[in-house]
Amino acid sequence: MALSQNTTLNEKDLCRIAEYLITVALDQLKKDSPGNTSKAFASYHKICDHIYSNFQSDLTRDNVALEFNITPCHVSRLFNTFGKENFNSLLRRIRLEYASELLKDSRMTVKEIATQAGFSGACYFIQAFKLAYGVSPIRFRNK
Repeated sequence: MALSQNTTLNEKDLCRIAEYLITVALDQLKKDSPGNTSKAFASYHKICDHIYSNFQSDLTRDNVALEFNITPCHVSRLFNTFGKENFNSLLRRIRLEYASELLKDSRMTVKEIATQAGFSGACYFIQAFKLAYGVSPIRFRNK
């Protein structure tokens, strides 16, 4: 629908056009989104919930894939499609956030905190903590 330059529209017509354009834009956004109601999106959120609930245990991409009856590659694909970080990054971040709270609020040793947060060992925990926070766990606690 082309409007000539001499056409003047009243406020009511402008509102109708604006509503129509907003409706079209919203419909297009729904079509372009990666299927927020799709089975894949639901699976991604279930896996994330599982990670948040079980981060203290020995979680790997492989055993989560087994738990959800999908392949490890599919787990990675879900994170690449819907997530802001990959499986291991999310798991490490959750564990480090939990560990940082333990460092602030407990007198547990670094090794105990590493174990409690789900890390396989204190050395890896210290290395990951320094990389994420810029200081060692002990310095973080003493601040």
